[in-house]
Amino acid sequence: MFVNHRIRLLLLILLSCTGSNLAAQWNWVSGFVTIQTISPDSFTGQDPAVKIGGLSGICYDARRKVYYAISDKKPARFYTLQLDSLDSRPIVLAETRITYPDLPAPTALDPESIRITQDGETLIWTNEANSTIHLMDLRGEVYRIIQLPPPYQPGRKGMGIQGNSGLESLAISPEGTTLVVASEHMLKQDEACGATWMPPYHPLRLVFIDLATGDILYEKLYYAQNGHGLVDLIWDAEGSIWCLERSWSPLTGNDILVYRVDINNGSSLQGHPSLCDLDSETTWPVKATLIHDFQAERKSGKQRRYDNIEGMTFGPGTSKDQWRMILVSDDNFDKRQVTQIIELPIHR
Repeated sequence: MFVNHRIRLLLLILLSCTGSNLAAQWNWVSGFVTIQTISPDSFTGQDPAVKIGGLSGICYDARRKVYYAISDKKPARFYTLQLDSLDSRPIVLAETRITYPDLPAPTALDPESIRITQDGETLIWTNEANSTIHLMDLRGEVYRIIQLPPPYQPGRKGMGIQGNSGLESLAISPEGTTLVVASEHMLKQDEACGATWMPPYHPLRLVFIDLATGDILYEKLYYAQNGHGLVDLIWDAEGSIWCLERSWSPLTGNDILVYRVDINNGSSLQGHPSLCDLDSETTWPVKATLIHDFQAERKSGKQRRYDNIEGMTFGPGTSKDQWRMILVSDDNFDKRQVTQIIELPIHR
């Protein structure tokens, strides 16, 4: 079995080399990476005691030319931001409280990723606390909740999401009909065999959902770097998915990677509640190409500090060959951390 895994690792390396043309086409311009911070005291909303922070997801409203960033702590809320250029500090325009006028409000709330529909009228976000997807209008009124099935629910013996490792990420397809979500770390039912699959990676699931019905359409296998969590996704106009991975250690701080994934390949996991039902020798992940390593500056001695990056979106100026990525960090309402807004231009 050990020999088989060595062969499998070699094949993955060869596949990565095969994708080197794609990697060569996409280059990031480190000289234009811009970082700004938002102070907790820079904005006062409905309650002066409720500070801006905990920003775990961000999306761009092209019609209104503003961004929405969602907070992961009660009271449930999102902020409207103006980021014309990160040459100047972001402007916080408004705080909007999230309410449930016609639905029972969940007892546990941990908002994470947020996206806006094509018509610009609905915001969709994930609740990590109970594996649900919430649809609301721009006033913050939730009108529909999509519940994921038991294999993705918390609090189940030997099954479901791990504590504080649920639905961190969300993306919507270019045509607006399909959602994709992923848990930050392995599901409990996958842990028993996950370590045998492909060190130094660990297997995660990209779960594709029909927005109209809430049904799972299919699942694909994704290999995250060992020790990394998958914290956000973007589905671009060309049909590829961008994956944001993040890890943290007291010695090196936050390690942040951005990949672009071809979802047209990789094995389907549909109908297999546990990866242990599958043969690790014949089950393949989607092919991911590393686009940007945010710690390259630190590793090269430039010592640029990136905080707890959790959300990403594409902003204005994004075209076929030029992408403007905006990322946001969650300060965890900790005085030792900061809320960062980061701009990363990528060109082909």
